[in-house]
Amino acid sequence: MQIHQKIRGKSYNKWKKKALERKRKILFIAESPPLNPENYFYFNDRPYSKNSLSHYLFSALGINQNLKDKNIGLNEFIKQGYFLVDAISFPRFKNKKLFNKKKQLNDEKNKNFLYKEIRSLNPKNIVIIGCGVYDAISNQIERQKLVNIRINFPSRGHQSQFKKDIKKALKALGKNF
Repeated sequence: MQIHQKIRGKSYNKWKKKALERKRKILFIAESPPLNPENYFYFNDRPYSKNSLSHYLFSALGINQNLKDKNIGLNEFIKQGYFLVDAISFPRFKNKKLFNKKKQLNDEKNKNFLYKEIRSLNPKNIVIIGCGVYDAISNQIERQKLVNIRINFPSRGHQSQFKKDIKKALKALGKNF
């Protein structure tokens, strides 16, 4: 967990600082950082992974993906008014055992972390990625900001549906976006 906090802290804080300089149209909330810290959304010291959340999200948003430099995609993501935060600040796996998702997402420490991030980023809209995350926390998010669409995480055959659902969420925002 130590390495995740180190990578997450350095990478995340750099991009959050950039995001705070712009208006945040949409805050995406995903479940948790990946088990492999090099696949972390804001970790930009290596090329894109074609099976990463950044790849599928940037594709759904129409953001050009320079496979040699993830910074280009991240800069465009921030520039367009997007930001992504994890509902849980550490990977859901520990000693190769899956934690209870709903219990973790509703844990006071995690809720405080997430709501502190939401308040500091002050987004206009919130889109939750991952049906389990949506089910666990959607009733605790400000209704006027939440896009009420359950979006599957883009894994295990959900990639094309993910892209459709992101577009559906953007369309639902209409003039609010």
